[in-house]
Amino acid sequence: MMAGRFPSIDIAVLFTGAARVGLFDNAPLTLTAEMAAEVAAKLPNAKVFPVHSEGWAHFSEDRELLEGAFAAVDARDRLFVARPGERVLF
Repeated sequence: MMAGRFPSIDIAVLFTGAARVGLFDNAPLTLTAEMAAEVAAKLPNAKVFPVHSEGWAHFSEDRELLEGAFAAVDARDRLFVARPGERVLF
């Protein structure tokens, strides 16, 4: 497992939102909520900061789906979502 090589990761910045633009069989170009939650599960010490995931029509998943996926892997407390223009301090 690649994440095991980096056990001291404190902050993970993930491109989420499952952006889809109709290319590559409409596969997501950024992480789906489920994929991001899987990353969080593999990095149990990391605070997760999703970026580039809202505000454009090509994003196919929203904040609520992301929060639900993190809750499913018991990582909701490590998910830090900032609204545009908002600062998040760790």
